Amino acid sequence: MADAILSALASTIVGNLDSLFLQEHGLAGGLETELENLKRTFRTIQAVLQDAEEKQWKSEPIKVWLSDLKDAAYVVDDVLDEFAIEAQWLLQRRDLKNRVTSFFSFGHNPLVFRQRMAHKLKNVREKLDAIAKERQSFHLTEGVVEMETNSSVQLQECYNTEGHEEFEIPKTVRHVAFYNKSVASSTKVLKVLSLRSLLLRNEEYWYGWGKIPGRKHRALSLRNMLKEKLPKSICDLKHLRYLDVSGSRIKTLPESTASLQNLQTLDLRDCTNLIHLPKGMKHMKSLVYLDITDCRSLQFMPAGMGQLICLRKLTLFIVGGENGRRINELEGLNNLAGELSIADLVNVKNLKDAKSANLKLKTALLSLTLSWHGNGYYLFNSQSFVPRQQRKSIIQVNNEEVLEGLQPHSNLKKLRIWGY
Repeated sequence: MADAILSALASTIVGNLDSLFLQEHGLAGGLETELENLKRTFRTIQAVLQDAEEKQWKSEPIKVWLSDLKDAAYVVDDVLDEFAIEAQWLLQRRDLKNRVTSFFSFGHNPLVFRQRMAHKLKNVREKLDAIAKERQSFHLTEGVVEMETNSSVQLQECYNTEGHEEFEIPKTVRHVAFYNKSVASSTKVLKVLSLRSLLLRNEEYWYGWGKIPGRKHRALSLRNMLKEKLPKSICDLKHLRYLDVSGSRIKTLPESTASLQNLQTLDLRDCTNLIHLPKGMKHMKSLVYLDITDCRSLQFMPAGMGQLICLRKLTLFIVGGENGRRINELEGLNNLAGELSIADLVNVKNLKDAKSANLKLKTALLSLTLSWHGNGYYLFNSQSFVPRQQRKSIIQVNNEEVLEGLQPHSNLKKLRIWGY
């Protein structure tokens, strides 16, 4: 069996090179030849991966060759990630009226971007060509390229610090997890800039670092942090897909968090001190999983949550009384699944307003909590937009029709109603 990680990487890269997103968004202009050569090189290498894997245990040069290939593949993956991030940014900017300004804004001029990427592609393609040429000296046999279904990660790429009093993290390690380890040694992680995953299970490990090591993380877990703020350097992790800060004492997330265009999972469970989410969260178009269960101090939602059409998990939505925060933000989020709590229903005006949530079309919802209380923990959120003197009369007049308009799909298994 071919190296699970390397084979999966190669397949993913070839698939991305075959996709149309580069051409569709005008990012490949002038780079088509470079990208085509890169794809051809990867396919050539893919053909001998299985034989190389089998022979590496008897041949140190082949083992080193595979290691070099893996490093280069990660670089290519990062480069293609940058293309995807830029494409996402361009899609968002196309909605703006002032396209001239957005086109020539520093750092997002497509011409400047292509020039920068051309240099990166040339360097990595030349390195891959040299690696591909080197394979000839090993007399490797070509085979049929198969799609890998094994999602395991090789031990050489992982490092668990549990039980190691003294350790030196190899530079080839991509995934590190800290469990019950003294902070003195954990600073060695800062020297490993190629990390893809970093899992910290205790505030102790984070204390004293001052920054997040590396910029290529796909997964980052900072559970149970005692600090009230995440480091601003979080915005540098543009490749990040998974961020877990559950159980932490953070009060806010950096506004720069909204710049994480590739982030798919944001786990904020049990962040009981969290007051608000980033204002620009509507720009996090890749977000699929947003867990804000038991975020008791959360006062309102960021404006424009309805733009996050990829969301499948949203555990809480606090209804506001102004544009961008009203209940109609739920209208297009029909992929929501599992549990959903809707709070501050005092801000829903009437039957038509309630129906705009489109709960009947959310077929994958299994549990629904409807609360006229703010965030389900106290009666009438202090941030509610309905004047105090009007609340009682409004509830008495429209509560029945609001409840009628919030009728869920028949697939629902559990319904809870608070403060009705």
